[in-house]
Amino acid sequence: MDWDEIEPQAARIFNIWTSEGDLHFAKETWGHLASAGLADDDGPVVYTLSLLRLLVLRQICGEFSREKWDEGADDDLADCASELDFDQLALGVIAGEHMKGDALLYHDEYDLKCAAIAVACDAVRAEVVDCLRKAYGGSGGVYARLSRIAGDDDGGGPDDYNATANNLAAFNYSEDL
Repeated sequence: MDWDEIEPQAARIFNIWTSEGDLHFAKETWGHLASAGLADDDGPVVYTLSLLRLLVLRQICGEFSREKWDEGADDDLADCASELDFDQLALGVIAGEHMKGDALLYHDEYDLKCAAIAVACDAVRAEVVDCLRKAYGGSGGVYARLSRIAGDDDGGGPDDYNATANNLAAFNYSEDL
């Protein structure tokens, strides 16, 4: 799936920074996901898996921003997911595979949907992180690239590697992805 097809949806969720650095990161990494065969739209389940990977990228941007700059956006996955054109049945198929009997614990439709989105994102997170690490040369490269999402186009400069609490927290986050 080309970025042009997904950009309107992506723009609705990658809005942490007014500089749109997170949206630029999403566009760039979408190309890496596409090259790895992780951004396809061959049917409703594959399309939904691709949207989940986009949602995971948004989740990573939000978590990293909170660690590095004490800034963050609403990281409610269900709120972000409501901005994407998920196929609800496909989401159920994907989540059901990972929820097993836990789905019976939810008596409210909204809570079940939130749990399904979280479980489905967890299911694709490892492949997204692996793709990022390969694309950026490991955890250090992921850290350097994410350090530029706040709009500092020359990210990866000396201030990003000073031993401040936030830089260390953000670096540890990128290591632990």
